[in-house]
Amino acid sequence: MSRTELIERVGKLVPTERAGSRAEQRVLLLLWALGQAVQGQSRLQPWHVVAPQLTKLLDEFTNAENPEQEAAATFLALQKDGLWEVSDADGRPTVKSLNAVNPLAGMAESDHLLVLAERGLAAELAALLILRFFNPLPDALLSATGLAELMAGRVTDWLEPSVGDRFEKREAIFNRYGGQKVAGIGALRDGILNCFSKDNGPYRDGRIEGTDWIAYVGDGQVGDQTLTFGNKQLAGHQDALRPLRFWHKPVDGQFTFESWVVVAQWRQQWGRDRNGDRRKEFVWVLAPVPSPLRDEWPTELVAILEAERGVLHDDAEDVVPPDVMGSELTPAQKYRSLCRAARTTTERRRGQRTSLSLVERQLRSTAARAAVILRSQGTCENPDCLGHSSELTEKGEPILEVDHVNGLARSGEDEPEFMIALCPNCHALKTRGANRHELTRKLRARAKQVHAAFVAGVS
Repeated sequence: MSRTELIERVGKLVPTERAGSRAEQRVLLLLWALGQAVQGQSRLQPWHVVAPQLTKLLDEFTNAENPEQEAAATFLALQKDGLWEVSDADGRPTVKSLNAVNPLAGMAESDHLLVLAERGLAAELAALLILRFFNPLPDALLSATGLAELMAGRVTDWLEPSVGDRFEKREAIFNRYGGQKVAGIGALRDGILNCFSKDNGPYRDGRIEGTDWIAYVGDGQVGDQTLTFGNKQLAGHQDALRPLRFWHKPVDGQFTFESWVVVAQWRQQWGRDRNGDRRKEFVWVLAPVPSPLRDEWPTELVAILEAERGVLHDDAEDVVPPDVMGSELTPAQKYRSLCRAARTTTERRRGQRTSLSLVERQLRSTAARAAVILRSQGTCENPDCLGHSSELTEKGEPILEVDHVNGLARSGEDEPEFMIALCPNCHALKTRGANRHELTRKLRARAKQVHAAFVAGVS
């Protein structure tokens, strides 16, 4: 049995669900067994020695209603995970039966030899179990399981890979740590979830302007995304306030484990799939954290996570692209709908925490931008434009840039009435031209004029 195989078996350990809460009994028994090994205790110990210690652990660190009986069930159940062996038991998970036989039990012999030979492996396994099942870490857990000296208060130091580690290709990550070679969302062999993002990949992932948070498009390249596979895993992590790893690859760079992150928000928006067709997709807002241990997360972020727990923000309901709106609607009706969505975003941002306010502005500002492009009818809105006012991109879209006439950072006016569509030449003149101040005044009046006309349906 190899080190890699042992980590993989521990990574597959998934405690049963009972009464809506996770049952950590088997994890506690395995932590106790690791503690016994590093303290030099015998691998196999009789039931009457294990029982009182396991019962005490279950009573202190789980919500077991009958710790003594749960200890008997756990003593036998861990065998099914290939991490524990019991001799001479008759298979009945009752205290009476085990008292009568008093069987010997302990870690599988090959596993025991591995952790004896490499204390670092024992520490890594303990860190993985603590992170996945006892996070935040209960104060007395390490002492109670005999792992305090081994871990020395440095639980996360034993985890691999480390933040900053780089790999040329996904295949190299797979060869080193297991998991999947292609999937954007998935666990490594250690059972910890990972998100992978490529700048030239099929999804429009990216940093949220003004923050270090990440807008990460969910799992599924064709058609509407559903709450399955990687999306289901991320939803579970958001609900449980569980951390995951975020990997990023620039166009000409390497895959880098950039940071531990948590799911701060879950949104649904309109986007385009791999074939260019409109679809509804999930956007997971990932917030970097200094450590995977919850005790070390900023208090403000924890408050946001608690408030957002399990909440889906459905932007697709009101931030609807014009080409998705019904053909029976006039351009003015579509414009008014987008203006309402932009106004809703402005109202939501008032009184919000700074980070969430910036998330709202960037992820929902598509409504304001789409409204301005619709209003422009594909032409630069500067009435004095001398350039190529109706030029198209190679994709056949207007080569227009939406500008906040008064400057968004200064005014905060993220609504179509204060925005204007400009060709690249006019945008440059407005930004750094010699007569930019006079042009800004003209464009401010022009934006209000065309906005009022479009709202009235007389454009």
